Amino acid sequence: MSDAFSSEDRRRGLSFPKSDVDSYARSVGSSWEVGSGRPQFSLRETVAVPGERFAASVLEIDYGDGMISETLVVLALDPTLRLIQRTVEFDVDDVDGAIAELDRMHTEADAN
Repeated sequence: MSDAFSSEDRRRGLSFPKSDVDSYARSVGSSWEVGSGRPQFSLRETVAVPGERFAASVLEIDYGDGMISETLVVLALDPTLRLIQRTVEFDVDDVDGAIAELDRMHTEADAN
């Protein structure tokens, strides 16, 4: 993750607060501490990829203890294409919301 990393959870119901690089790492680490195992992340489906830095994909997280979650994640890489700069999570059925955020991020990056 880049030093400027940020994450936002726009899913319905219980969700995680907005986070930066430090608080995001603590949040992920806490899931391991409560016995959720070591999560395995896999991309199930790519929804859209405008340009080199942005993508919307369905992410599946298998916690190894029978719990599996799915989220539609919009991802932005930093300009070097090596580090994650931003993630925004959506419910898997909120494709319109994810595409709108993807378009917003891409347009904002083009303006800079």
